[in-house]
Amino acid sequence: MGFDAGYGIGSVKPGVCTSSTRPASPFDGQVIYETDTNVVSVYDGAAWATVGPTTAGGLVFITGASFPAVGSVSLPADTFTATYENYLISLNLTANSNNGVAVSFRLRAAGADNTTTNYYWGAGGSLISAGTFFGMAGGGVTLGTVTNTDGGALVGGFIEVMSPKAATQTKTVSRFQGANTSGNFVSLSGSMAFLDTTSFDALTFLVATGTMTGQYRVYGYANS
Repeated sequence: MGFDAGYGIGSVKPGVCTSSTRPASPFDGQVIYETDTNVVSVYDGAAWATVGPTTAGGLVFITGASFPAVGSVSLPADTFTATYENYLISLNLTANSNNGVAVSFRLRAAGADNTTTNYYWGAGGSLISAGTFFGMAGGGVTLGTVTNTDGGALVGGFIEVMSPKAATQTKTVSRFQGANTSGNFVSLSGSMAFLDTTSFDALTFLVATGTMTGQYRVYGYANS
């Protein structure tokens, strides 16, 4: 790494390589730029660490939107691509027309939800200090149905989606929260999977009846 007059006075140019041609004997503090991953990394004396920000490093924002009083909302086509293997999706619900109504999610490809019977799930939840009140039902034609069984409001949560774009099984881990009819906090966590080897590029959230209002955000996890 050194100064490069071509980039202006005082500019610093890191070593340029690929993820497979990193320096064989790096020194503590050495900085490189990988052309195949668009990642800036520094050697910390034991391993290469991504320092970013870059388009391929860390947790990268992909898309997001607010939605007013709808029965379903879908991520844009090609939200899931070959750039990232795994994704983090946040769902923040600010209003539900029918408390206690299930919020489901389905995988999506080429502008259409997949409704085959290859979805499986397992989950559990609890009301703080008062036993189990928050459960999951569904399977079959949805990736999972998150329901506040005590009839209170479902607030939202996070879903991690693994390998949706690859032609392999898609797996998810979810964490949701809400409140029961007395206003007490409830929580749910679980895992789900689509067992067929199908490539998907998006996902849909939907309610069985009524509407939901809120926003979603989608992030990609760096592959290295």
